[in-house]
Amino acid sequence: LMQNEKIISRRKPSILIQKTFVTGVAFIGLSIIFFIIGLVYRSYNFQFSFISTYTGINFGLFDSLPLIPVVLDIIALIELLHAELSVYFRDYIITNYRIIDQHGILSKDANIILANRISDISIDRTFADRILGLGRIVLRMEEVNKPEIRLIGIRDVESFQNDILKLISKDNKS
Repeated sequence: LMQNEKIISRRKPSILIQKTFVTGVAFIGLSIIFFIIGLVYRSYNFQFSFISTYTGINFGLFDSLPLIPVVLDIIALIELLHAELSVYFRDYIITNYRIIDQHGILSKDANIILANRISDISIDRTFADRILGLGRIVLRMEEVNKPEIRLIGIRDVESFQNDILKLISKDNKS
């Protein structure tokens, strides 16, 4: 932070909106389905004869069912860990001069938006966001060639938007 700069608000995005989190939960669901199929079809043996014709290896689909949930759970664990780490190491910070989107595990990257450069701020909420109580803030810059900046997965998005609007209005008065 610069001299005389104070933090007004600091937020972390929600893990629920992360695609890797949703993927991890989906893999856990598939794991449960394959586990139940493995219990129901324990003695049934369905052979892949077309694979054995080309490879010389003959295996049964349901012989490998106990292994499938384990593999899916390992993939799910990796996806959930990735989602958690990406949220844990990301901060949205509003100071009295600027907005900072800081992220990174080993190295920190920061997108810094000066308050006097923001021309428009809006809230974008999908149906799933509304159910989860989340939203994303879209910041548009005065310069035409600058891209929109999206702050995603914010809880209580209206109060965060109000903090940014106060910062912008204070900056415009001075």
